[in-house]
Amino acid sequence: MPTSRDGIFDYGVEMRKRTPPKMKVVVDERLTLIKQDTKKGRLRYYPYNINWNYGLLPQSWEDPSFAFNES
Repeated sequence: MPTSRDGIFDYGVEMRKRTPPKMKVVVDERLTLIKQDTKKGRLRYYPYNINWNYGLLPQSWEDPSFAFNES
């Protein structure tokens, strides 16, 4: 779960506002790097102009080895 210092959270930007490179978080590499996405060995680009920053709170992705017990 993301941690807060005085109500301030760290935020990772995968795609910056008005930039075409399609970036992604790489969770299977050390230090969880953000790098440009590839498909069939080619760099990917987002075809539309997005007008906001797109990203995530670090360590907030799903952990497939964790089973949530609702009881």
